[in-house]
Amino acid sequence: MEFKKGCGWKACYDEETGRCTAERSGAGYYDLYEISPDTYARIEDGGGLESERLICKNGRRLYMDVNDRCGPPYTIVFDDEYEKLCPWANVVSSGKVWPKELTDAAVELFASEKPNREYRKKKKNEAFLKERGVEIREERISAEEYVEFLKTTDLGSQYPKERFGERIKKLVASVNLSLAARDGEGKLVGALFGLTDYSYWLFVTDLGVSREYEGRGIGSKLMRAAHAAAGGEKDIAVYLVANENAIPFYEKLGMEKADDVMRLNHIDWTEFTVE
Repeated sequence: MEFKKGCGWKACYDEETGRCTAERSGAGYYDLYEISPDTYARIEDGGGLESERLICKNGRRLYMDVNDRCGPPYTIVFDDEYEKLCPWANVVSSGKVWPKELTDAAVELFASEKPNREYRKKKKNEAFLKERGVEIREERISAEEYVEFLKTTDLGSQYPKERFGERIKKLVASVNLSLAARDGEGKLVGALFGLTDYSYWLFVTDLGVSREYEGRGIGSKLMRAAHAAAGGEKDIAVYLVANENAIPFYEKLGMEKADDVMRLNHIDWTEFTVE
C-alpha cells in the first residue's frame, strides 16, 4: 500500500485492488472516504487544507464519527463495508451508531451526500434484482413473447402501426445481438436488440424494461452487457436513436448527442401503442 499524509488527513492507494481511500480527523470528528485515483493523484503528500478539501469535495464518505461535546457522540455508517475498504485505517468510534433509517434520511437530505445517495440506490437495486433472481443472457426472443413484453413497457409506443406484426417477426429473427433479462420465474422483464459488426460499432435498435422493474438498473445492465458482447468499449462505438424522454438515461451512461450521423427516412409512420 502507498500512503500520502498531511495535516489532519491520510490517504491510501492499494495496488492490489486499485482502490483509493482516505481518512480525516480533528477535534471532535473522524471521517473515512473512498476517493478516485484522480483525486489521490491531485492531493499532495504533506499538503494541508487544499488536499483535505479535495478529499471532502470529491470523495464518497464511508464512515463518520462525531464527538464535539455539543451533544452526545454519534457514529454514522454510510457503507457497511468500510472496514473492508479501509483495512489500514485506525477507525475511531465514540458514540452510538445511527439506525439505517436515520442514515437513509440524512443521505437524501444533505447535498454533500449525493455520491452516497447514488451508491446506496445502486446497492438497493442490486439486492432487489438478486432477490427476484433477475439475470441477463443472450438469447433469441420469439415474436409472440416480445409483443406481450411490449404491452408492459413504454417501448410499446415506439413502433409504427404499418405491418407491425410482420415487421416484428423480421426484427426478432434478424438482429444479430439479442439480450433478455428474465426474473427467477423466467418472465421477460427487459430486452435489448442490436446490430453490430463485432469490430467497430454497435447500433442499439431496441431497449425496453417492464414498468414493474423501471429504475432498478436493468436498462444500464443491458447496455453494458451489449457493449461487452459486441467487443467492449475499447473497440466498439455505440449508436442509437433515443426517444426524447430517454435522453437523460443515456446521458447518465456517458453517451453524447452526435452531429456526424446521416439518415435517409421515407417510411410511413402511424403512431399507435401495443396493447
